[in-house]
Amino acid sequence: WPPLGSPTCWTGRTHYGDRPAVLIRAFGRPALISSRGIVSSLTRTSITIGGDAGPVTVPLERGKVFRFRGAPGFRWQARPGALVVVKFRDGGPAKSVNVLKRARA
Repeated sequence: WPPLGSPTCWTGRTHYGDRPAVLIRAFGRPALISSRGIVSSLTRTSITIGGDAGPVTVPLERGKVFRFRGAPGFRWQARPGALVVVKFRDGGPAKSVNVLKRARA
C-alpha cells in the first residue's frame, strides 16, 4: 500500500459523530516510473542505466520480462551499451525492461 498522503492514494475515514475515526481505508498504488537511458551495468539482480538525471539502479526479479522493441526478447539484448526503457515503482523492482536499440558487438 502507498503511504497515506501520497498523490495516488485516496483515504476514506469512518466517523461516528464527533468521535475519532475507527476505520481508515487506503486505495490505489504508486504510478509506474519510466526511465530511459543507456545500460552501464547488468547483473543477475539489478540493471543500471545512465540518463539525463544521472545513473539509476533498479533491482530485477527472477523471470523478469525483457522485451526487444515491444516484442518478447532476451536478457542478453540488454547488455551494456544498449538503449532501454525500464518501468518500475519507486523503490521497487523493475516491472519490464524494453530494449529499444541493442549495443554494438
